[in-house]
Amino acid sequence: MGHAPNIPRSILRRTDINIFETEYFVKHVFKHLMLATIAVGLCSPAMAYTLSSKAKKLSSAQVKKIYAGKTANWKRTKGYFAPDGTFLIWHRKNKHYVVGKWKVSRNRMCKSGTWYDPSSGETSPMKKDCTKWVIDKKKYWSLWDGDENGKDGWYGKEMKKMKKGDSVSRKVKALQAKFAKLK
Repeated sequence: MGHAPNIPRSILRRTDINIFETEYFVKHVFKHLMLATIAVGLCSPAMAYTLSSKAKKLSSAQVKKIYAGKTANWKRTKGYFAPDGTFLIWHRKNKHYVVGKWKVSRNRMCKSGTWYDPSSGETSPMKKDCTKWVIDKKKYWSLWDGDENGKDGWYGKEMKKMKKGDSVSRKVKALQAKFAKLK
C-alpha cells in the first residue's frame, strides 16, 4: 500500500482497510479539505469590493498625505516614503533592498527604483509600481496596478499598514555598506 500524506505510518501498517473509509479520513483529512475550500471561496473575485457610484478619486494632496514620512509594513517588505520623494524598501527575508523615487499624479502614487542584492552584488531595476486611491462610504480604498485585472479588487486595509516615521533607512544603510564592500 502506498504512503498517504500526513497519516501516521502506524495506522497504515495495522490496517488493510481502504484509508478513505476510515474514521481518520473523516475526522482529519475531510476537515482540512473543507477548510481549504472555504478559504479559497473567501478569497475569490466574487468577494472583491465593488465601488459604489458615489466613490470619489482622492486628490494628489490626499494621496501624498497617505505616504509622506511613513513606513508601509507589507507582508515581505517594509517601504519608507520620504517627504522629498525618496523611496526605500527593505526585504525582511532575503535582505535585498531598493533605493528609488515615489511620486503622486492625481489619485495615483507610483514608485520605481533599483533592487540591490548585498549577498551577490547584483542589481536589477524595480518595475514601476502604482496604486490608485478612492474614498467610498467614508473609507479609503486602494487598487494596486499589479491587480488591474480585478483578481482581488479594491483593497480597504492599506491605510492600516502605513505607520508614521521611518523604520527602513537604518536597515537599508547597513545593507548599502555591505553592498559597497562587494564592489
